[in-house]
Amino acid sequence: MLLQRGFHYPYYTFTSSKNTGQKNPNACFAGTPALTSNTLALVEQTKIGFKNTKALVENIEALLGNAEGGSEDIEALIGNIEGSSEVIEAIVGNIEGDSGNIEALVENTKTDFDNTKALVENTKP
Repeated sequence: MLLQRGFHYPYYTFTSSKNTGQKNPNACFAGTPALTSNTLALVEQTKIGFKNTKALVENIEALLGNAEGGSEDIEALIGNIEGSSEVIEAIVGNIEGDSGNIEALVENTKTDFDNTKALVENTKP
């Protein structure tokens, strides 16, 4: 099969599909130095990419650690808010109790006023 396509070992003959029979033993290796250089450059870029990826992973791990610490802070803050809401509810309860006392005081004052008014009426000559 290879012989039909123009590949003839050991001459490294490369021909077109028309099988012209032109032989060039160096054609195969002409681009090897450039290929080697490009391969080495690719290896260097891969190393740099690996270092950058490693740094990125470390940054993500640090970010996750900060997020975990932040979530604990948020939980503590929510606990403080919940505690504060209980204090606020107690204050509101006291205000409601005070308003009830104030209403009773107003009613007592009205009664006292009515009694005083009746007393004044009764003491008139």
